[in-house]
Order: sequence, then C-alpha cells, then structure tokens
Amino acid sequence: MLLTGMVLGTMSGYTQQLDTEYTVFGDAYRLRRPSTMAVSPGGESIAVSDLSTNRILVIDLFGRLLWVAGEQARLDQPGAICFESESHIIFVPTNSLLLLRIHKDRPDRVDTVKNLSDDLADWHHIDRITPRTKSGYLLMNGARGKIAAFGSDWQFEGFLVGQGTGKGKLLAPADLAVTASGRIVAADRKNFPVQVFAPDGKFLFYAGWNQPSQQRGWEAVAVAVDSRDFLWVADETNGQFRIFDPTGNQVSTMPFLNPAVSPAALAGTIDNRVAVLEETGRLLFYALE
Repeated sequence: MLLTGMVLGTMSGYTQQLDTEYTVFGDAYRLRRPSTMAVSPGGESIAVSDLSTNRILVIDLFGRLLWVAGEQARLDQPGAICFESESHIIFVPTNSLLLLRIHKDRPDRVDTVKNLSDDLADWHHIDRITPRTKSGYLLMNGARGKIAAFGSDWQFEGFLVGQGTGKGKLLAPADLAVTASGRIVAADRKNFPVQVFAPDGKFLFYAGWNQPSQQRGWEAVAVAVDSRDFLWVADETNGQFRIFDPTGNQVSTMPFLNPAVSPAALAGTIDNRVAVLEETGRLLFYALE
C-alpha cells in the first residue's frame, strides 16, 4: 500500500511523511508477532524475526520478499537478529544464549556459531544484537541493564555499560543503535530515556540535555539513527516519535500512526527513510524530505 502526501512533522527544513505501509510480503507471508529488525551492511535489505511463525523474513526496501529462513529448518523462536554479511544472518532464540547462523543459499541449515553462556554467565537471553561501526558487535540484555562488546570473531571484549540509575547507567534498556561515528545510543524504559555513549562505553550525553522536560517522565522502547545522524526514538508513554539532532536536542515530534500500537523496532535505511516495525506486523516507512 503506497501512502503519499501525509506530512507528519517538520524540522530544520525537513519534513517527515508516511511513505509506504506493508503488511504482506511475497504472496502470503504476513508478520504475526514480530520481534526485532536488522538492516543489511549495504542497507538494501531488512530482516525481521517473527516469534509466532518461527521465521525470519528478508525483504528489500520496497517490501518484496527476498528469502525466508524457517521453512525447512525450525528456528525455534528467533529473537535478536543481525546481518553478519549480505548473505548471512546471525540470531539467538528467545530465552537462549546460543548464537546461530543461517545463509540465504542454505536456509534449511542452521549452524552454531558460539554458546555465549561462558561470557555472559548471568544473562538468560539477549534482546538486541547490533553491529559496531568498524567491526564487531554489541549485545544488550534489558533485564541486566548491560551492553557487552564482542569482536568480529565473537571473542568477548567486555561490558561497556552497566545497570543503575543516573547518567551513564541503564536501568531497563529496550533498544540500542550505533551512529556512523561509532557512538552507542541506548533507549531505556526506566532511567533517562535516551543516552549516548562513546564507542568504548564512556557516557557522553542524554537526549534533552538542555531541555529538562524531555529528560525524564517517558519510556523509550525503540531507537534508530537516520541518514543525517538524527535520533528517532519511540516514546511509548505519549504515543509519539521524538526526533533529536546529533547533539541530543529535540527538534520534532510525530504521533504514532496508531497511538494504541507500539513500535517493536526502528531502523534507518540507505534511501533516506526510517523503517518502523509495529507490534501488529505492519512495516511502515517514513520519508525524510
């Protein structure tokens, strides 16, 4: 379904509008209970994990189905997912620390990459896997309030951010993203809603630094970085997106298309859009013009 002319917000000379909405991919693939979303290294395809159908769908930026994992090989509740390359996806089943890999040319085969239980001894699951800018990965656990760093060879490098209250700590993180310069952006449900850290985990600032009304009192459930390094944050408390510039100043807000529905994940795309995966299974693209 192509939607045009629906201007939802303006900021700094830019407008945001709902560009496209998809609910069905290919001929009959519909998302039932989407969990997370990942963008390929080249930015031209998106993978979405579905807990209801135990599948991972990979689509292009026009909603066309490219390939499916979970048809022949059972994936068992794929939760956190990430592209390892254009053709490889890594994922962790819900309530598991077993890191698995699947290839687009062999979607019926699931390979074990590593059991992360030795490195993440007090974790019971992984909520997000995100590539770092240069190499390696970041893993997040919301219940533990931690972000862990791994190398490209999946060797554990340490914890970058720990649990707690106040600046530089995460209490109940829900999502994370990485900027082009390698900064880590974390969305939190209970502490400061959005905090930005250096690549080594050093606290830099929280969104709304000079705007006291934006610093607390709302829950951030998803975050993405767009093509200009602006931060898109899903504010579940108020049913809206908050958009911050690269220094953390809020520059715009936009209501959710349906205030009763919360985004499950956000992602910036290579064609200057922001993809929003809703809990209902809709995939929305917002154009930035």
